[in-house]
Amino acid sequence: MPSVILNAIKSESFLVKLGVGCSIGLARLSPEQQPRDLFHLADEALYQAKSSGKGKVRHSSYRSNLAEKLTQPMRVAS
Repeated sequence: MPSVILNAIKSESFLVKLGVGCSIGLARLSPEQQPRDLFHLADEALYQAKSSGKGKVRHSSYRSNLAEKLTQPMRVAS
């Protein structure tokens, strides 16, 4: 779908003459995340797309709390 949007903008001669471009940031949530996190993730992906040049699409890499926990040392009770 993002490529359809980008192609539509690139093919519209009026927008091309004005130098209008488009960057897209996409996001999805993992089950343990809150809906409010979606906007932060999409915004983060959008800024990544903008910083990499015009006409780019970037997907957010959602952070898993479980993955973060697994990278920390485990404590074993004795």
